[in-house]
Amino acid sequence: MKYEYRNSGIEWIEKIPNHWKIDRLKDIAEINYAVLSTNTPSDYLLKYIDISNVNVKGIVSLDNIEEMEFEMAPSRARRIIKFGDIIISSVRPNLQAIAHIELNDDNLICSTGFNVVKTEDKIVLSKYLYYYLLSEYSKNYFESRAKGVGYPAVADKDFNTLKVFIPPISEQTQIIKYLDRVCEDIAKVIQIKIGNSKIEDETTNNQINVLLSYKKALIQEVITGKKQVYGLTKEKQQMQTV
Repeated sequence: MKYEYRNSGIEWIEKIPNHWKIDRLKDIAEINYAVLSTNTPSDYLLKYIDISNVNVKGIVSLDNIEEMEFEMAPSRARRIIKFGDIIISSVRPNLQAIAHIELNDDNLICSTGFNVVKTEDKIVLSKYLYYYLLSEYSKNYFESRAKGVGYPAVADKDFNTLKVFIPPISEQTQIIKYLDRVCEDIAKVIQIKIGNSKIEDETTNNQINVLLSYKKALIQEVITGKKQVYGLTKEKQQMQTV
């Protein structure tokens, strides 16, 4: 099957596959759906994820997820997160501090500096939406809407109205598998390059930056349908990464 395209009508994006839908983020997901009550018992043990522990690669360190009692937690430790949720910083969107939560723990809490996104799997798969929010399109959108000088932030009304391109679930599944595999391969190559470099040198840094740029471009092409992975054999998908 070869995609046919139509005009998306969206800034920064020319065309998307004709059969993909477009909807606002708030219409396909729950955003900031649960918070800790101020009446939470003071001795309630929570595991807190702060802004500093998330970057463009996801959660920086599981060891740095601090366990603390509610009464000792900072006032911003309020947003409840569950397995499959996406957390994305509303501050300094250029840094793309975003993570797909793959920890199954009922006591996970994140800072109110994050927006927490929960999807309805019948419409959008959470891992697909994670890649979508990680795309250059989403980054450019959030940067253009952010207000403030030192710590520009995206207001809820602008975050909620991000337009999302929605392939059928079967295509989302293939996109996830493809991007998971490619991103994992890129991460492995980067680790090898870091391990082989005895000192930090310009050549290694340039090679890593090229790989990261390739990853960004690939995600952008796939989530806009410019690069088709659905309906291809595994061998042909692998050839597309070369």
